[in-house]
Amino acid sequence: MSAFGFVPSTGGAVEQTPHAITGIVLLYSLIPVATQIVSLLIFSRYRLDHD
Repeated sequence: MSAFGFVPSTGGAVEQTPHAITGIVLLYSLIPVATQIVSLLIFSRYRLDHD
């Protein structure tokens, strides 16, 4: 999160920059969704033998 300019707070509220807020949204929503889609595509092509 530091790559997006996130400033952690150690007791009081810290105002985050718009860039940091965008990074938080990406890290907690869009990136996990993208990795789930990729994993679903991989597993949908994996076939099990019916023995």
